[in-house]
Amino acid sequence: MSRPKVGAIGALIVVGFILTTVATFTKNWIVWNVAGLLRGSIGIVPYSSSEATWFAAASWMMFIAFGLFFPLFLVYLHASYKVHHHGCCHDIRHNFHGISLMCSLIVVLQAVAFILMAVNASYYTSYYGRTVNEGIGSSAYLALSSAIITTVTMALAGHVGAIGALILVSFILTAVATFTKNWIVWNTGFFSYSVGVVPYNQNRPSWFLASAIMMYISFALFFPLFLIYIHASYKIHHHGCGGEFCCHSIRHNFNGISLICSLVVMLEAVAFILMAVNSSSYMNVFYPDLGSSAYIALSSAIVATIAMSLSGHVARHHCH
Repeated sequence: MSRPKVGAIGALIVVGFILTTVATFTKNWIVWNVAGLLRGSIGIVPYSSSEATWFAAASWMMFIAFGLFFPLFLVYLHASYKVHHHGCCHDIRHNFHGISLMCSLIVVLQAVAFILMAVNASYYTSYYGRTVNEGIGSSAYLALSSAIITTVTMALAGHVGAIGALILVSFILTAVATFTKNWIVWNTGFFSYSVGVVPYNQNRPSWFLASAIMMYISFALFFPLFLIYIHASYKIHHHGCGGEFCCHSIRHNFNGISLICSLVVMLEAVAFILMAVNSSSYMNVFYPDLGSSAYIALSSAIVATIAMSLSGHVARHHCH
């Protein structure tokens, strides 16, 4: 591993840590208003045991993700010291595998915390018996941004293993985006409503149906994607091609992974664009807008893009 890449990993860890810190300690995880008059927000710090189960779970996930950065810094500093004083030797491979593993844990924790908040935000509270217009705030999006930055760090630190983690994270995001009912949201001042792509309803507008079908196809594509990745990992493990290097015979596997990821990215991006462009005209309802499911799908597309790039890189440069 080159010294510039080691430096880039360190910079990304710092950026991810800053975003995680701000997301954890700011009070904008859920924001709400009542008829546009009364506004408020809440964060996960200080922790309250009286919160809803999903809110408490998301809080703990963020606390653990924040805590994981400290051993991550230690492992990185040790690896960086060895690279600086001894060059990029084989002995430090375990350090970077450790960095990749901890980054993958942080990504999963932050992604799940974001999903829990996004899916359940509209049920958080009530005001004098009336539903409050609620949604996720800037802190949640900072956590998601940190997860994306940490995903890039994970990809740089451990090529082949990181591809599997990226595929898994993207699959989770795609599954949640597909099966949650927050693609388009609207409110009437006091009552909030939302709609999803499941179940399929042929009475919806054509652009909505097209987006729904694209998400179904994206979700289905992950199953052959998992099979190809497992096959490639098996061959690497049993033929002694560990870490960043693999034998020529599995180049096609990584090219296949890159191709399927590109299809997932294209489908989810187009589905998001269709929803974003047309949501304001949805069924003549009051002030419709994109919901959390759409942004989760976009996040999945971003993660799949990184997996696609990394798979292509492995196929081109490490499969001899």
